[in-house]
Amino acid sequence: CDRCKTEYPDDVKLCPNDGAQTKNRSDAPKAPPVDPLIGRMVGSYKLTKQLGKGGMGAVYIGEHPAIGSKVAVKFLHPQYAQMHEVVTRFFNEAKAVNLIKHDNIVQVSDFFYLDDEMPCFVMEFLDKGYPMTKLVGKPQPLEITGPIFLQICDALQAAHDKQIIHRDLKPDNVFLAVRNYRKHFVKVMD
Repeated sequence: CDRCKTEYPDDVKLCPNDGAQTKNRSDAPKAPPVDPLIGRMVGSYKLTKQLGKGGMGAVYIGEHPAIGSKVAVKFLHPQYAQMHEVVTRFFNEAKAVNLIKHDNIVQVSDFFYLDDEMPCFVMEFLDKGYPMTKLVGKPQPLEITGPIFLQICDALQAAHDKQIIHRDLKPDNVFLAVRNYRKHFVKVMD
């Protein structure tokens, strides 16, 4: 009840004490589910926030407690962690980035399993910029799109030179970062 603060079952609509309307608890906002990874240490980094979630995994911000540096930590969803072929592909993604070593491809610095056998890798945190999806459907001048596509092609060529093919190139997997006061510095991901 809003007035006397007495709690009643959901089917009671009016307070028998004062006639005021009762709150329906099923309509009350529900607390979001607690993410068990938030607050966990992953190597030297404490997970502070989920950045995004996809069909195969999720990415979190990891912050070094002492020096404040940030990284992105990518995890496979638990249901895939026991699937050898999926874990191998996940590992190969991390390995491929280090074989290519290109400025326009997101850098991976570590790969390991958490104690509960959950595979993850640590990569550079891209905090300034936005995904290329923000440009989709909005006509852009050649002065903007030309350099973006040249950087994407340069990154893909570096991958192809190492016999690696990006199997999921799409605007979601291209981040337009700000580097050295330069907008639209391409970072190819996934």
